[in-house]
Amino acid sequence: MIKLRIRNFKKRKFKPSKKVIASGFIGFCIALGLWIGFAAPGSYLYASSDTGYDNTNSGMSSDNVQDALDELYQCAENQGVSDLTLSVGDVVQMTPTLSSYTTEPKYTGYNTPETINPQELNLWRVIRVNDDGTYDAVSEYVSSTDVTFQGTTGYQSFVYYLNVLASKYENTKFTVDSRYMGYNGQTLFITDTSYFDGTDLKASTEWTSSTSGTPTEEYLGRGDSLYTTDYELVKAAYGGTANSYAIANKVGTSTATEYWLGSRYYYYNGTSLRLGFFGKYIVTNGNLGRGVLRQFKGGDWDVYNDGSYALRPIITLRSGLRGTGSGTASDPYVLK
Repeated sequence: MIKLRIRNFKKRKFKPSKKVIASGFIGFCIALGLWIGFAAPGSYLYASSDTGYDNTNSGMSSDNVQDALDELYQCAENQGVSDLTLSVGDVVQMTPTLSSYTTEPKYTGYNTPETINPQELNLWRVIRVNDDGTYDAVSEYVSSTDVTFQGTTGYQSFVYYLNVLASKYENTKFTVDSRYMGYNGQTLFITDTSYFDGTDLKASTEWTSSTSGTPTEEYLGRGDSLYTTDYELVKAAYGGTANSYAIANKVGTSTATEYWLGSRYYYYNGTSLRLGFFGKYIVTNGNLGRGVLRQFKGGDWDVYNDGSYALRPIITLRSGLRGTGSGTASDPYVLK
C-alpha cells in the first residue's frame, strides 16, 4: 500500500488557493505517472480510491487518495464562502432549476401555449426579512416572454395560475416557497363565474361601483387591493416610495417592461352599462395598469385578450444561506 504523508497540514489553518491545489494535483499526477511508468506491467491497475492515504499529520479525514484530493478541492472551493445574513435591498444570484415551462390554455384562456424560461431570471432583490430567518426576494428583471390571459377562464384562474408560474422559478436547494408579485391571500381560483361568464347581468344591479379596497364579493370576482403589500415592499427595497421604484426592465435589456400583478379589478359604468373584469399590471412608469379580460359593453359580452404582459415572481430564500460576493447589483451574493 502506498502511503502519502503531508506534514504540518492543520485543518482550518490551511487555506490553499485554487492555484496551489492545481499545482499540487499536477505534481501528484506526474509522480503517479512516473511510478506507473516504472512499475511492472499489470501492477498499476489501482483506482485512486483504493490507494491508501496516511492522514495522521494532515488533519484531514480522508484515508485514500481520491477522497484526499476531493477534500483538498473542497477546501479551495470554499475560499471566500461565508454565512450570509441578508438585508432588504441586497441582491442575490440564484438560478431556478427549470429551463423552460409551457403555459396551459385551460388556465390562461388563451388558445396558444406560451413558453417561458425560468432560468433567465437569476438575480433577486430582498424585499422582506421574515421572522423565521427566511427572505422574500423579487426578481430584479421581468421575463423576456409575455404570458397572455383571456376571457372567462383567464379571469377565473388569473391569480391561481400566476402563482403556479411563480413556482417554476424555485430551486429547492436555496428556496422554500414562492408567490407571484401582488398575491396576498386573494381568491386563487373563482369557482362561481356567474358574474362574468355571460350567463347573467346581476353584476350590473348588485355591484354598482368599481373596485374599491377589497370588497366582500372578492371571491366572486369583484376585485381587490391586496396587491399593495408587495407593491410597497418592492418600492421600498429599491430605495423609495414613488411608483417609479416599481419599474423593472426586461431581462438582458435596459428597457422598462410592463408586467402582471397578481390582483383582479372590477369596473362599473352605469351610464353606458359597461362591466369590466381586469387583471392588474405595472406599466413602464411604475404606475398601476389594468388589462381587460372580459367585459359587457354595447349590449354584448366580449372576450378580450388585452392582457399579455411579462412575469415578475417572488421567491422565499432559505435561512442559513452561504455564498460569496457583497450583495450589490454589480457584485451580488452568489449562493453556494
